[in-house]
Amino acid sequence: MLAQKTLAGETLVATVMSNAGLEAVIKSAGGKMVRTAVGDRNVIDEMLRHGFNFGGEQSGHLISAISALPATASSPPCKYCAS
Repeated sequence: MLAQKTLAGETLVATVMSNAGLEAVIKSAGGKMVRTAVGDRNVIDEMLRHGFNFGGEQSGHLISAISALPATASSPPCKYCAS
């Protein structure tokens, strides 16, 4: 996403439990990584607060706001993908 210029703010949102190697790779590619408390909700909140479009958790959950529908009570603002 960094190379394709599709990562908003050139920033990945991840939790404090995410691997330090991930952050090193993101930084070496010219990006940034913002860490949140553990939990999908925390990652989503940070993404929404700052307009970021991709994040995830150490557990393997990936959260994408790309092509997401508007949020409703039954439809979260981001698509969830479990590995």
